Amino acid sequence: MNRSIALFVALVILLAHILAIHNDGEGNFAFPYDQAYVVFRLARHLVREGELAWNLGFGGFESYPSSLWVAIASIGERLSYPVFLFCQATGVLATLFTVILLAQFRPERTASLIAPLLLVTSGIVAAGAANGLESGVFVLFATASFWSFERGLALRLALALTLLCLVRHEGLVFVGALFAIRLFERRTRPEATRSERALWPFLAPVAALTVAALVRARATGLLLPPTAYALLDPEPGQWRDGLVYLGDFVRVSVDALLVAYPLWFLLRRRLSRSGTHALVLAAAWTVLVVLGGRSPLPFAEGMLPALPFLFLAIQEGLTEVLDGVSTLQRKVAIGLLFAGIAGTALASKTPGNLGPLQTERWHARWMESSGSARFGYEQPLGRLGVDEEIARTNRLRAVGLFLRDHVAVVDPTYSVLSPWPGSIGYLSNMQVWDMLGRTNAVPGRDAPASWTRRERADVVAVLAREPGFDYLVPLLEPEASAPTIEEIAARWRAELDRAPAGQAPAEREARIAAALADYELIAVPIYGFNRGPVPPKGQSFYLLRHRRLAQRPELGLELDEHGYRVLVRHKSHQQLVDLSVTLHDELGRRWHLRPNGALVAAPVHARTSILVYNTGSRSVELVRGALPAEVEGSRVVAIEAVLHNPGCGEGHGFAATSDVVRVAL
Repeated sequence: MNRSIALFVALVILLAHILAIHNDGEGNFAFPYDQAYVVFRLARHLVREGELAWNLGFGGFESYPSSLWVAIASIGERLSYPVFLFCQATGVLATLFTVILLAQFRPERTASLIAPLLLVTSGIVAAGAANGLESGVFVLFATASFWSFERGLALRLALALTLLCLVRHEGLVFVGALFAIRLFERRTRPEATRSERALWPFLAPVAALTVAALVRARATGLLLPPTAYALLDPEPGQWRDGLVYLGDFVRVSVDALLVAYPLWFLLRRRLSRSGTHALVLAAAWTVLVVLGGRSPLPFAEGMLPALPFLFLAIQEGLTEVLDGVSTLQRKVAIGLLFAGIAGTALASKTPGNLGPLQTERWHARWMESSGSARFGYEQPLGRLGVDEEIARTNRLRAVGLFLRDHVAVVDPTYSVLSPWPGSIGYLSNMQVWDMLGRTNAVPGRDAPASWTRRERADVVAVLAREPGFDYLVPLLEPEASAPTIEEIAARWRAELDRAPAGQAPAEREARIAAALADYELIAVPIYGFNRGPVPPKGQSFYLLRHRRLAQRPELGLELDEHGYRVLVRHKSHQQLVDLSVTLHDELGRRWHLRPNGALVAAPVHARTSILVYNTGSRSVELVRGALPAEVEGSRVVAIEAVLHNPGCGEGHGFAATSDVVRVAL
């Protein structure tokens, strides 16, 4: 098999790997990550409204740090092509070109296919290619910059480095590393050509970043991008989380341990020039990741930009072994190479048994994260992390579709506060505010929060906004029962809140709960959107709605000679409720109506999971029945009815979602 055929097979393997990783569980190609929808909304506002802002009318804020990726997404929006498919296709194509470019570093050697082989079998690469973010394009320009550097192509180097920094400002790390290498080689390689010694290519990315900084300062008043502030103002324990994250990366990328070969030959001064340079670039990005803390992206995708250089260094180290005289060392190296690939491939697989081998429990424990997870996520490692990200994104998409179809049609100016603003903001097209200050300004923060780490905000100050947000998205994961106001306050305090110094946790939770007292809990039906023929499954989702909207369902209780009727009139969007009908006797006992009409002392609901909708000016009957004169020999003195949120028990602070109607007999 010649190199061209082998390279073609590698590209096919990568495409198959991408399709296998980025799957929605129904066999369909999944939607992008929730974070990508921030770019899509910015691109839509830029193309359709001519305003580069997250919320129209609220400019002067850097909602996403990649200006070039927003421009690329704007092309898809301008072409009237589904922007998410356009961005996903761009990411996949960029990753394929990266593989091709990686194979050109030693075109005369078959061993030059080691790096592409490691790349296409890496689940990190497959996951990052189709996530809808700028990851694939960033890696392509980083690889192109290194390729141009190694071949002394000054003009191409300047162009690639400039595009690299426009995609992500962190590209400056690679610029600095290559510049340091160039300065070192100007002193140690007198035989280098004039092009290989040129320093002017590094002026182009610096000039581009300087212009970007001046534009940012004029538009927002800030000179540095959000990612820079994340490094200059680290959260407590951020570096420790970064080290743990690096350990998790090794667990899902076992072949990264082969870096021992280039390190060994580097110590012996036998590693090639390209291998040494690649090792420096990989180390520079690794340091940046550790300093930045745990990345919110699944499958250790924060380390993706380092992989081409890491694998190139490994390729150069293994090449030294393959060129050696020891047959045993060659066989051991090849064996370790395929063992590393096999171990890495397991991270792309859902935990399960391998034939007769009972490995599912061991595999599941291997994929358990040892670090902290962002709010609403567990962030397991490997394939499980991607599956969770896709499932959570589908859930957020369903919330966005519900808000668009049932709330925005009533009043598109309603405001929504959420720790996950991406797909909700893009699909609902409402005024959506990020609680953590990444897409918009929040009280208590001078600079935009970063998308590259787990952020916190002063929750009490955010909730103090007047006149208050119309809707809050409190929790993301499916709940077995309705959350109480205390549970929401405790979760937000522990995972989202950055409290001022000196406030005890209990005091802080009490202040958050007090701020939430103006809201009522509601359960709404949400339906996702599948790309395949399988219809989406309906789910219930809890939102907090401000009481000033006065959109609670109104119950009516009518009595006549035939018995009683419970009616409901609703003037707002769809909502899920349970109906409780209670009879009171003269002894003070309460009797609850069951769905079959029987009366029992235990608290039950007469009807559950009722879908109430906008009834206009009329009322809809929920239940009717005969009214007994007495129960167990005691006269009935009153009947009352109330609507409850599904999953609420007795004494739940958010239980009632309507006023109690009572009729004395």
